Amino acid sequence: MEKLNTLGKQREGWLLLNPEPWNEIQLKEYSRLFSEKIDKWLDAGSGSCMLANPSLSEIVERALLHFDGERYVVDDYVIMPNHVHLLISPSGKHDLDKILHSLKSFTSHEINRKLNRTGTLWMDESYDHIVRSLEQLEFYRNYIRENPAKAHLSIGKYRMKECSTGVSPVI
Repeated sequence: MEKLNTLGKQREGWLLLNPEPWNEIQLKEYSRLFSEKIDKWLDAGSGSCMLANPSLSEIVERALLHFDGERYVVDDYVIMPNHVHLLISPSGKHDLDKILHSLKSFTSHEINRKLNRTGTLWMDESYDHIVRSLEQLEFYRNYIRENPAKAHLSIGKYRMKECSTGVSPVI
């Protein structure tokens, strides 16, 4: 947790010096300094791995799919033991921040209730990216699909949905 707090402070400082919108160099620097580090920690199994428990990862999966086709469209996802990757497209007036807050709040409450505990389950920050092209969409689909192998997880140690419609969301 100390590593994460330190990284959070570094990120806050970087964001102050680099207000959005970012150019390509800043995007790459942000990814190198923050996103890639967190990915490495997660792939190494750092943090709580409570989603390795099938009954807990099922809570997350059901929540992801509950409003699929109504408030948002779920493309691909993978539920890893200690994090989730999700490609989602908000529908109509629904806002991504509110959707993610709702998903985190509901799953936190349900998992904490099931474990008879209280406390934080998810990181405050969601590392979201806007997909602006079909090439980026395929990049993120592949990233999600390859994530379990990258973390050396065998089948059954994660939950995954791949977009099977062959239809790409509106970009």
